[in-house]
Amino acid sequence: MKPSNNKKGEGPLLLGQRLKKTREDAGLTIKKFGELSKIQTKYLEYLEEGRYEKLPAFVYIHGFLEKYSQILNIQLDELVVQYQNEMRVALMPAKVEFVSLPSLSSPKIIITPKKLKWAAVIIVLLAIVGYFIYQLDYLVAPPKLVLEYPAQDLTINSSSVRISGQAEYSAKLTINGEQIFIDNEGRFNQEINLSPGLNTLKIKATNRFGKTSEITRQIVVAQ
Repeated sequence: MKPSNNKKGEGPLLLGQRLKKTREDAGLTIKKFGELSKIQTKYLEYLEEGRYEKLPAFVYIHGFLEKYSQILNIQLDELVVQYQNEMRVALMPAKVEFVSLPSLSSPKIIITPKKLKWAAVIIVLLAIVGYFIYQLDYLVAPPKLVLEYPAQDLTINSSSVRISGQAEYSAKLTINGEQIFIDNEGRFNQEINLSPGLNTLKIKATNRFGKTSEITRQIVVAQ
């Protein structure tokens, strides 16, 4: 049996429509057809309404179509092929349309003498602010002081030791209150006399703003 049409000039019926029309033409209600086919009424309704997502696996659907074929005298192969074709269409991904957005052109920047003047003023102000921040940090920070020799808790047999290191060039450097010379590169190197036993050396740098850095070393002269 070939697929039937709704009306003359219209396309072929969908599988569910075809099954329903053929069943009704045979004078069978869906309940009566369910009794004859031993298929639950809800599955018959799903199949005739095209609600394939509600149906079980294909092996069961093939059995449903086989019952329609036997009871309503429809070619089984036609029903299976039509079902598979409709399922392929149903599973096809929806077409995605991309809408192109209008291009956004970059705003044009017009440079005028007035804008250049304001830009120069802003640059000068930023430079002044940066200078004051640098000076403020200089005022607050203690002077640089690095002691390279001697190490802490040193024991020696000599009655003197050479103190060397680096300090801020403009700072005043003292060792146990005695002022020490700092060269142009900020380095100092001074021989200090020691007494037998424990000697405590206090190296202190003081900048012109009164900020200080201090390092203490203890040296033992073996007797």
